[in-house]
Amino acid sequence: MRLRRAEYPVPVLCRVEVSVWPHNNFQRFIRRIEVTERSGVASHRTALSMADPVLLPCPADLGWLLAGTEVQVIDDRIHEFSQLWLVRPCSEEEALPPVHWGLLSKFIPTP
Repeated sequence: MRLRRAEYPVPVLCRVEVSVWPHNNFQRFIRRIEVTERSGVASHRTALSMADPVLLPCPADLGWLLAGTEVQVIDDRIHEFSQLWLVRPCSEEEALPPVHWGLLSKFIPTP
């Protein structure tokens, strides 16, 4: 399924962390990227995660394009969903400029 631009989720101001997931059912080390949100004074919760992220070629001033898979268990079966994230560094004080979808669209892979 491919989303229309109007269906894109609202940007989230969060922390992005890349780590290795050594203990998993795939019997290999898996790189994992997590988006964590502040959920209290000193704690964070994982809002999104993606396995085996790959940094796609894209001009740095547009952001980082990350492709990978999201793994979910639904009805006792493992399902993998392809994900494409646009990550743009910012601070809490500054507002993000609008996304230049026309420039970015030529770097988004199509199935």
